[in-house]
Amino acid sequence: MGMVFSHYQVYRFDTLCSETNLKIKQASVHTSSLTAPSLVNTLHGSLRSEQPNNSLYTYEGTLSLITDQGMPKQVPLGPDQMLLRGAQIRNTPWVYGLTVFTGHETKLMRNAT
Repeated sequence: MGMVFSHYQVYRFDTLCSETNLKIKQASVHTSSLTAPSLVNTLHGSLRSEQPNNSLYTYEGTLSLITDQGMPKQVPLGPDQMLLRGAQIRNTPWVYGLTVFTGHETKLMRNAT
């Protein structure tokens, strides 16, 4: 499971119950302007995330960023900023993101048990 930082997303689930309809995902307005590797590299902060769970359609997290002026900025993150394991990206040339859960901690793996 990963967080989308930049660029609008359209992706398709091919791994969950044969669901293949396109779903629109997009970056937070606070990070959508990060459109080059040099800009993404300027990010400083941390992610406070919910614990791994099997709920595929929910997510609660807060990206705590430090601005250029050294001030903290809280960016709420939800399911619209999430790409789940196995998602296939369509109709978009690139994505910058952050991996949140891996292996048996992913929502799809927890949902399978």
